[in-house]
Amino acid sequence: MSSANLELVRSIYAAWNEADWGLEHFHPQVEWELSGLDQTGRVTGRDGLLDYWRHYWGAWRPGSRWEVLELTCLGESQVLAWARVHAVGRSSGVTVDAPLAQLWTVRDGLIVLLRNFQDRATAIEAAALPEE
Repeated sequence: MSSANLELVRSIYAAWNEADWGLEHFHPQVEWELSGLDQTGRVTGRDGLLDYWRHYWGAWRPGSRWEVLELTCLGESQVLAWARVHAVGRSSGVTVDAPLAQLWTVRDGLIVLLRNFQDRATAIEAAALPEE
């Protein structure tokens, strides 16, 4: 199951880099903890995720992308991604090249929880905590 989870997460990043939201890979009530990106809080559901993505990527010029540096299975249901976000501000022209750890939780072939972290160590520590 863990290799299937790795492939699922890998395919989502590939979709994001092709400007496809990949919503079919997310549970209808998916939760995404946003800290580490442009805001804090939690987005819930596919509609919430889509609204957030439109807002987030709307601030960046076309061609912004995720570079996945490493994917690691943590148990049967979690995947840790160490990635970089490469983007250029749509109006400001500011270039962003930022590292980000993302902890993905998969159930029944769908993403049910996605959490952002500034570093891998914090994400690994969080993976050991009981999920809500």
